[in-house]
Amino acid sequence: QCAVKLRQSVNMKPHKRCSLNSNIFLKPIEADDIKSASFAVVQLLSKFKTLYEHTPCRDYILFPLGVMGMPDEEQVEGRAQVMNCLIAKFKQGNDHYLLPGFPLIIYPKLDAKWRNCAECIDELASNFLDQFIELVKIIFETVFGAGIVHLDGRLANFMFCKNGDTKMLQVKLLDWDSCMRVGYRLTLAIREAFE
Repeated sequence: QCAVKLRQSVNMKPHKRCSLNSNIFLKPIEADDIKSASFAVVQLLSKFKTLYEHTPCRDYILFPLGVMGMPDEEQVEGRAQVMNCLIAKFKQGNDHYLLPGFPLIIYPKLDAKWRNCAECIDELASNFLDQFIELVKIIFETVFGAGIVHLDGRLANFMFCKNGDTKMLQVKLLDWDSCMRVGYRLTLAIREAFE
């Protein structure tokens, strides 16, 4: 029922089942309970839809494949597969992410040529700094042009790779949990969370 509401709210069509394999990763929404996480997923998918409809954004964003709920404890094999696909920071602690039904966003894994900017800062700075800075400006302007503000532009949220044998760089922006629509009024609680 929740999946139907999600699809209706963002005008998505039912998607074929996604197999849990090494080509995907799962990311829970950071929320305290299933209800608030489900609401946050609906909001986030609506923003992804806005970004996807703004064609220039497609080159710079890792879009999700879909959403699934955490299997319950009786589905041992399913839970084990999910745990293998969860991003590392959610594998320890945070028991509420493991509650049956907790929403998990399914993302495609980028291939091995893609590297995290925070982990490769020396290579990035010595070989691609000017290009990277220019691409980051373009990415944020493009996203803003779609009516979305990212709000979490740390290096860890950027992936980069060289475009073939050229010295040209490709960059993708990740981690959209805290994005907002342009014009959204930030509450005091949200401002304090960012400070």
